[in-house]
Amino acid sequence: MHLIKIKIFSFLLLVVIASPCMSGDGPILPVRELKEPMELDEALSVLQQSQDPEQLAKAAVSLCRIGTPTALDSLATALRDPVLLARLDTEMSFHMSTEGLRVYWITEEIGKLSTPQAQDVLLKLARDKTFTDEFSRINCLIDACRWIQNPSPELLAFLDSMAAPKNGLTGGVVTALARIGSPEALALIEKRVLSADYQTGTKAGWFTHYLITVRNNANVVSFYRQLLSMKNQDVLSLTALDKRIMSKEIKFSLRDIIIQSLFDYRGREWYKPSAYYPRPPKREDASSEVLRELLEIADMALKLDITPETREGVLKAQQEIQEILQKRSAE
Repeated sequence: MHLIKIKIFSFLLLVVIASPCMSGDGPILPVRELKEPMELDEALSVLQQSQDPEQLAKAAVSLCRIGTPTALDSLATALRDPVLLARLDTEMSFHMSTEGLRVYWITEEIGKLSTPQAQDVLLKLARDKTFTDEFSRINCLIDACRWIQNPSPELLAFLDSMAAPKNGLTGGVVTALARIGSPEALALIEKRVLSADYQTGTKAGWFTHYLITVRNNANVVSFYRQLLSMKNQDVLSLTALDKRIMSKEIKFSLRDIIIQSLFDYRGREWYKPSAYYPRPPKREDASSEVLRELLEIADMALKLDITPETREGVLKAQQEIQEILQKRSAE
């Protein structure tokens, strides 16, 4: 009986430690829902003097909300201070998910500004050894980049440098590049799709987990078209074995996965049982221009060497898209 109590206590302790709503000495929820940011002078004073991690986080988020060059420069300086970083998130915090860090929500606020000044702050942090000495803080920077709408060449170069094979960061980088969705960002994904340095199964996951969530984006659709229209299809013909539900091995070609991720959704095949499945946007939310291009890509895909299952998904999507366009033309 005593042993059972110890096990229950240990389990509850792990739940508390792993909770994404706890970090350091208290909850991070107030930082995420900060409705009344501090004034500039108050925020600067708190960053310089406070020992309270929650107040430090609120001050940092307040500087983001203020958003002036002075506020952002001060924030960049503060986040490169090892003493302040240690107060924000304790060592135990870095054993939790990235979203359990206060610095995560601060970098999120920086990224959401999506201004040249915000990009400059992210780059200063990326170049700072104090900030990047924790792997999780690098993840924070990469995640924040996904909010940037017009990334500078320097920001894209940072993301490109972070996506080395087997370093544990490539998935986050591909997510950020897909969300940015500019031709330059997508070119960095294409470079990796065509590279022999990444396994076929890893590449397939980029399409079923990340690119599928932005498949209504016009630039993303053009990216798919470019891949499928390449004269040399050798890379896309590569196959891999993957163990899915019920430990069943499924052999797939990268080409089939790419086409399926654009026209279909196979959650039970693609994802392990989980509370979270990536979801594609509704086809009705795509612009008519995108839908017409999808029909052209569908015609192209049906002429390629694909499985019957992939062909069925393309034909079904074709019909759905045609019905949407017919409905719009009748309105």
